[in-house]
Amino acid sequence: MAGLHRRYALALGLCLIVATPSHSGNPPLTGPTVPSAPDKDDPPLVRPGHFAVREEFEAARRAGTRAALELFIARHPGDPLADEARRLLSTLPR
Repeated sequence: MAGLHRRYALALGLCLIVATPSHSGNPPLTGPTVPSAPDKDDPPLVRPGHFAVREEFEAARRAGTRAALELFIARHPGDPLADEARRLLSTLPR
C-alpha cells in the first residue's frame, strides 16, 4: 500500500510541476502556434543577391549547355562567376 501512495504522490507532483507557470521568463509551453501575417509596414524578407547569383551559376553549370552558360553571362556580365562561366563555355564544343 505504501508503494501505491508513493506512486500517487509522484504522479501528483509531476502534474503540479507541469501545470505551474515558469518563472524563468519563458512563456509556458502550449500547443503549436501559427505565425501571424507580416505587418504591411514590415519590409519583405530578401536574400542577399549573391546567393541567387550563385544558385543560378550552379544551375547553368549543372545544365552544362552553351545556352545555359551564355544566359548566365548575359544576365551577370560583371560578376566574378561570369568569368568562370566563360571558362566553362570555352571548354564546350561549338
